[in-house]
Amino acid sequence: MDGHIDYSGYSLEQLREAEAGVNRDLYPMNYANLRAELQRRGAPLRTRQAPLQRKPLSRAVILDRLRRVSFGFAWFLFIWWGVGGIVAGVASALAKEGPEPETFREGFTAGKAYGLEFGRKYGLYFFFGGLAIAIAGTAFQVLPGTKRRVAVDTKDHAST
Repeated sequence: MDGHIDYSGYSLEQLREAEAGVNRDLYPMNYANLRAELQRRGAPLRTRQAPLQRKPLSRAVILDRLRRVSFGFAWFLFIWWGVGGIVAGVASALAKEGPEPETFREGFTAGKAYGLEFGRKYGLYFFFGGLAIAIAGTAFQVLPGTKRRVAVDTKDHAST
């Protein structure tokens, strides 16, 4: 409850800790009592900094970030499905297990079976590898389409 804390039994160190931790908006009477106790003891009162006010992002910055994330996701899909599919296809075409297929259907069925086996063995490597490359490439702006086009004032925004 607000205003029911007696700060007279607290040490100066405990008062300083309470001053740093009390929510003066939620408990204004406790904060006032705490400050009064500090003044009574002759301790200098600390000024409290106002919370950091962030400016809202402009529409251009939001759209630029959305574009960059979209390109990063597209690169992930390309690496995961495109590169993985090509590698699996080549690996299945080079597989020389069993007799040479006589028809296209037999060759397709054998290649599909080998491709699925390849995917079970190495699919997670392509998934997480593609994800890591896409995230890093987007973050460091090295993948096409992921470079910033809109300048952001980093003094006003903690994260860009």
